[in-house]
This record gives sequence, structure tokens and C-alpha cells, in this order.
Amino acid sequence: MLRKIKLLQDLLRELDGVLYKHLEGCHVSDLLFAHRWLMLSFKREFPFDDALLVFEVINSHYMELQSVLAERERDLERARDFERAEGGKIRVSEARTNMDFTFELFICLAFLIQMRQVILVCEDAAEVFQTVNGVFCSSSLDEVLCRAESVFLIYCRKSALENFQLIDYPSPS
Repeated sequence: MLRKIKLLQDLLRELDGVLYKHLEGCHVSDLLFAHRWLMLSFKREFPFDDALLVFEVINSHYMELQSVLAERERDLERARDFERAEGGKIRVSEARTNMDFTFELFICLAFLIQMRQVILVCEDAAEVFQTVNGVFCSSSLDEVLCRAESVFLIYCRKSALENFQLIDYPSPS
């Protein structure tokens, strides 16, 4: 479980550094409030039928970084990058995609993004915990899953773009 929390920290730091820094300032960058989410697979955040659907989505591994969809999205972004290239872009290294980021981590991030504006005005750990524990009654499963999928695809595109470097070729003399 601690490994998942660490991975969530890494993912949040990479995709929303401002929110991560704010949580650090509130002394909750350990993200222990997410322990319940991950341990119970979001069962307390949704009604029973929705919780079952979340369980199915997570365990289907459909939206994982090793999935066909994720690989397709990375390939499309690489292709778009080549099309936009002026002067030549080449792949200089293997993908920096962290394949340990599971879809449940993207669901956690979707929750944090949903509460982002409220969290950013919190001044201490108690306010953050109160905010995080009190918001979920209004969460629609469809909204959360759509947001999680969007964040997942953003991460796939971002990791694809980080694998390219502009190369200036010397002019022939």
C-alpha cells in the first residue's frame, strides 16, 4: 500500500506540481487520505452499484499503461510530433513512462483535480482532510471516470513528447 501511495505522490508531482507543493505546505504530501481510496477500491466514495463498476474497471486493466489503448495514444502522439517537426526530431531514448501507474492512481488524481480549487485554499492538514472526506457525496461516477481517463491520456501524451529532442544538424559544407 505504501508503494501505491508513493506512486500517487510521483504522479501528482509530475502532473500537477502546484497542487503537490500546496499539499506539501499543508503537511499532507504523504497523501495518507488516499489510503482508504486505494485500500477499499473507492467503495466508500460511491453507492454500491457504482462501487462495483469501479471495481470492474480497475480489475479489467483496460486503462493501464501497458494496455493497447495507452500504447496507441503514445504512438499517435509520436506520429503527431514527427509531423510537426521542423529540422528533424528523433527519438533519443526509451520511453520514460512509469508503467507502475495503475488506473486506480489516475482515479485518485481525478478526485484531487475535482477538489483542486477547494484544496488550494486550505491552510492546514485538518482542512485538507475535511475537504477530501466531505466532497464525495456529490461525485458522479461517470464524471470521475471520464476525468481519470482524460488524465491518463494526458500522461500518455506527455510521456511520448518527453522522448523527443530537437536535433540541429550541421549544414553541409
